[in-house]
Amino acid sequence: MHLMEDFPTMSLIGDVTTMFLMGDFPTTLLMGDFPTMLLMGDFSTMLLMGDFPTMILVAGLTTMLLIDVLTIMLPIYNYVSDKGLQFRFP
Repeated sequence: MHLMEDFPTMSLIGDVTTMFLMGDFPTTLLMGDFPTMLLMGDFSTMLLMGDFPTMILVAGLTTMLLIDVLTIMLPIYNYVSDKGLQFRFP
């Protein structure tokens, strides 16, 4: 599965449920001891791909619904921790 054309240098391949975070969010819940989280570039887009329907959340706003973020992130993080990551970059 390739990411949007806006990000031609990155692609996500594999059947793992994972979080792909692009942007610089120094104050969000997404930071911390998450070894499976990737921080790339200066984009303000968060892409969630996997067993859930693909979600593209534009994160240009500084506020997000924290309950929604927790509801989405915790199951994905737990799943990825169990499965491990399978990334390939072209």
